[in-house]
Amino acid sequence: MKIVYVITKSAWGGAQVHLFDLINDRIANGDDVSLIVGEKGELTRRLKASGCNIVILPVLQRNLSLIKDFLSIIRLRKILKKLNPEILHLHSSKAGSIGRIAGIGLKCKVIFTAHGWAFTEGVSLKKRYVFGKIEKFLARFTDYIICVSKYDYKLAEKIGLFDQCNGKAIQNGVKVPELYTKPQNNIPYLSMTARFDNQKNQELLIESLSLLPKSIKYEFHFIGNGQNYTKCKNMVSKYRLEDRVYFEGFQENVPEFLIKSDINVLISNYEGLPLGLIEAMSYENAIVASDVGGISELIDNKKNGILLTNDVTEIANELNKLLSDTNLIGDYGKKSKAKFEKDFSLSRELNEINDVYLKLVKE
Repeated sequence: MKIVYVITKSAWGGAQVHLFDLINDRIANGDDVSLIVGEKGELTRRLKASGCNIVILPVLQRNLSLIKDFLSIIRLRKILKKLNPEILHLHSSKAGSIGRIAGIGLKCKVIFTAHGWAFTEGVSLKKRYVFGKIEKFLARFTDYIICVSKYDYKLAEKIGLFDQCNGKAIQNGVKVPELYTKPQNNIPYLSMTARFDNQKNQELLIESLSLLPKSIKYEFHFIGNGQNYTKCKNMVSKYRLEDRVYFEGFQENVPEFLIKSDINVLISNYEGLPLGLIEAMSYENAIVASDVGGISELIDNKKNGILLTNDVTEIANELNKLLSDTNLIGDYGKKSKAKFEKDFSLSRELNEINDVYLKLVKE
């Protein structure tokens, strides 16, 4: 099978991790695989030795630019005609828009994976309306839409995307970890693995940590970088939390931190189905997270973790209760791992995507 993948950014995030695993699986399956991406970065670096044909298309950018977007369509269409794939699989909203227009009239089957919709809750009403209309227009040039959560599938169904094309919810998955030894920490070890950008809300979390009683012992590790990194470091200094809160920056070996971690936290304004939380579950972390997007599909509330509204007092109160009960933290962690093993393995996800490919090429 000849497959071309398209994504805008090469920085290491959930969509890139998903695509990295998918590309390696297809190459192992014997497929002819190409990746078209707007920039060099961590994704292209990690794929360098994989056997994937990588094409950099610099005009393909996340930000809106009428000139660059028009050039992206023209140049991407030219590349696709040359590569002549059976499957064109698009990832991220911008690549999904450019790719579907560029693919009009070509013989390939067009798949779009939505790693969270631009018309999701947490986005302004005006943007939800506009992006919903755009996606409904683009759906007519799409053979199949894959949603990474049941929540996103229901959003798409609600605005009528599946009146135009077929689709399915295929929940994200991650690899089963290699054998590891979970340390017995003297005080609870918490982590958050996420970019420091406006989608995530590390600032709200830091403010909540500042409300915890001084008698509560913990250490918190932020893993990731991004535009709000310095702002968050300054907040930690302001609240005098430097002896409890640590900034680890971008890390290639995130499992090294998740093995140590007792609780993984994600405070976010909107989500699809975050791979970072699934990976934390695989390493026996209790989960504390905002109740947005598909996160409730990962957490059985008060069984393997806690779902929260983005309220500073609620976050502080729930963390206070959990940090005061180490037995409960351990129980949540064990149930997280069990839920991961039952529902969120990478092999299950890849098999479901393969079934979609086979179905489309036979049509």
